Amino acid sequence: MTDPDPAIAIVDQHASFRLIREAATGRHAVVEARDGKVYSLHGRDRAAEPDTPEGMARLVEPDGWRDETQARAVFDEVVKGGDDLAREIW
Repeated sequence: MTDPDPAIAIVDQHASFRLIREAATGRHAVVEARDGKVYSLHGRDRAAEPDTPEGMARLVEPDGWRDETQARAVFDEVVKGGDDLAREIW
């Protein structure tokens, strides 16, 4: 049985991008998941952590959390950019 209110929940996902929410605070962030790891989209550091709730939380701390509106805007932007790039390549 899964935890009904996990510490980190995936709110939305498109391709490798995830919009996540921290249950305790309601803060949101965007990460990229590939090959069993998650990567930060905040700042220049493309740090990686294991693709687990704990890994996502460590990756986003301390300054990657946003309110839902801000995080959704980032998510929508990276999804659109990824889709545009895929159309150019193919």
